[in-house]
Amino acid sequence: MKKRTTTLLAASLALGGAILGTNQLFRMATVASEKTVVPDDVYPDNVLFANQERFNRLPRETWTLTTFDGLTLKAWYVANQHSEKTVILSHGWRITKARMATFGDLFYNLGFNVLIPDNRAHGESGGKFIGFGYLDRFDYLQWIDMVCQKDQRQKIVLMGMSMGGTTVLSVSGEKLPNNVKAVISDSAYTSAYDELKYQAGHMFHLPAFPVLNVLNWMSGWRAGFQYSQADARPLIAKSQLPTLFIHGLADDFVPTKMVYELIGQHQGEHVVWLPKGAGHVAAFEEYPKEYIERVATFLNQHV
Repeated sequence: MKKRTTTLLAASLALGGAILGTNQLFRMATVASEKTVVPDDVYPDNVLFANQERFNRLPRETWTLTTFDGLTLKAWYVANQHSEKTVILSHGWRITKARMATFGDLFYNLGFNVLIPDNRAHGESGGKFIGFGYLDRFDYLQWIDMVCQKDQRQKIVLMGMSMGGTTVLSVSGEKLPNNVKAVISDSAYTSAYDELKYQAGHMFHLPAFPVLNVLNWMSGWRAGFQYSQADARPLIAKSQLPTLFIHGLADDFVPTKMVYELIGQHQGEHVVWLPKGAGHVAAFEEYPKEYIERVATFLNQHV
């Protein structure tokens, strides 16, 4: 009897520890934080520092929208004279719109107006839980509508990196106005579940079972969606928009194999660039001239 009691106590303690550990992982992954994963600005020794500084000197407006679930989101809008082309940029996990300045500069120099939102639970935008593209896609439908309301002539491009890449790929499978002409995805993951499963093993050396099962359930209970629902594949399978896929072959944060799954689901015209030696969202920094040329060529064909 004593042995059985001791065994039950040990099992209870182990289960309690697992739940506490899983709760901590959930908080790290999903709960809003003032801290960012990487700095919001590139450093002066970065090859793209001048691009960032040039974009940040441009006059800009702050746009605001209220989401379907009552959150207030903020975005920067930079007008480009009388351009009839607008890019909507989507940033990655736990960074903010400020980090997208280098990409804003790229598109501004190509003649685009630039809209850069802070995704829900990031930067100046409200929200307690990160949406992983699942909730964010509804927000981007509203940003698209705001651009169209401002000027019905606008030709819109969606571009995102990492979580933002998954977001714009997900948006591309929704019913969109004809204004949306093309999508560019840099370093996107297939689903939040797949990415967290990879990180559980890669960073924390934890088994997928039962950790991911508990995490998935916890997200559904607390955030209102499960990580397995934050999956771009069924949505991109509905997309006919021309899409440029970029993914570094040295990406060890979102494994490169994920881009092949995304490409395999896409039904429309697409172009793929897999730069050698480029890590996660590092292709622009590693190959700045080629990055601009490839983006410009793609846009000239479709916008």
